Amino acid sequence: MPLYEYECKQCGRVFEKLVLRFTSQKPHCPHCESAQTEQVYSAFNSVGGTRSGSNLSPKSCGNPRFT
Repeated sequence: MPLYEYECKQCGRVFEKLVLRFTSQKPHCPHCESAQTEQVYSAFNSVGGTRSGSNLSPKSCGNPRFT
């Protein structure tokens, strides 16, 4: 089940909710119980890596041809 973020249009709170794919109902706000919620797009988070996307040289990639 994917985890989605929603924003309540009534109180402005942002909350996360596990939602089944085949569910078409929007979840209610856990704070004020409003049904006026909209899905918001989360920022992508990645752990590790470098600015260029990779810090591997051919000799450190684990390929026996380069060791």
